[in-house]
Amino acid sequence: VILAELDTEILPYSDLRNDKGNLLTDTAIMAKVMAGQLRPTHAPQCPDWFVTLGRNCTALHQMDRPTAVEVAYVLGQHLSKL
Repeated sequence: VILAELDTEILPYSDLRNDKGNLLTDTAIMAKVMAGQLRPTHAPQCPDWFVTLGRNCTALHQMDRPTAVEVAYVLGQHLSKL
């Protein structure tokens, strides 16, 4: 979620609305996230590796998510190329 916020500079899910046009409540957002129906979005110009890392970090099942060490490694590999 932090990666999406760094990418878009917008609080994830802050613009989502329900069928009546009202902003989604925190409870509704949590329910959708827990059900795997909602994930943070990234800007179209975001590098593919960053989007992939963000998606991996928000995998529905904990065992599918990278560890903090793995995240740091991926970030280090790509940011060192800048």
